[in-house]
Amino acid sequence: FMAFDQSVTDLARSTTQFDRDFSTEIEGIQRAGADLGVTYDEAAVALSDLFASSKGFNTLSVLQQKSAAALAAQFAKLGVDTRSFQTATATTRLTALARVIGREASPVVEEFTQSMSTLARYTLPEATANFEKLSYAAAQAGTDVSTLLSIAKGFETFDSAADKVANLNAILGGPFLNTIDMMNLAWDDPAAAVAAMTDALEQSEKSWDTLGPAMKAAIAEAAGISDMDVAAKVFGSKMSIDAARAAIDAEANSM
Repeated sequence: FMAFDQSVTDLARSTTQFDRDFSTEIEGIQRAGADLGVTYDEAAVALSDLFASSKGFNTLSVLQQKSAAALAAQFAKLGVDTRSFQTATATTRLTALARVIGREASPVVEEFTQSMSTLARYTLPEATANFEKLSYAAAQAGTDVSTLLSIAKGFETFDSAADKVANLNAILGGPFLNTIDMMNLAWDDPAAAVAAMTDALEQSEKSWDTLGPAMKAAIAEAAGISDMDVAAKVFGSKMSIDAARAAIDAEANSM
């Protein structure tokens, strides 16, 4: 327990909040990041850095501060640079996102953390923005973020994207998708890559609900989707991801 006690003492000293007991917060932050190997010292450093870098951090509730620091500690373990980004803002936006899509904040934050194995290739603001769109699209389709990321991943290489685009265009009956565009979207905006396929179906003047079993199976296979239930959710929905940012902005500004 010496390391834990020292972390509590160091945090009180760095924040000059000697009358505050940080032990519960440090324990909670370490526990939240235990799977990533977050230590008590790293938990304390995450809190200390947020107090030092964000003037608004002092205005957050203890629970909000702990949630923000938990994110910061986990981001650091994943190699994401948090120094140029207000992690407290990320927490606010994830909370706003949860409200917009009708979910509790905790599972949304957990899903965000789990998605960082893929999203860590972006800067933290980019990762947050992509996750917002993915979550919004997943809610519209009745699926989850990991499923959409998996579908988009199938377009990340030129050969794979070319095969899928050629097959989808052939099935849909027109040049609705472009290989280079889909490959770029898969890397830069995975939610938009998935949405582009649903848009292509709409542009072909076809509806998933009216297609026969053989056509549905062909489209799903061409898109790299093996589960027909997932295919029905994705192609049977209208992913209005452009509305995600505005809706989350409005919710975040009201908090």
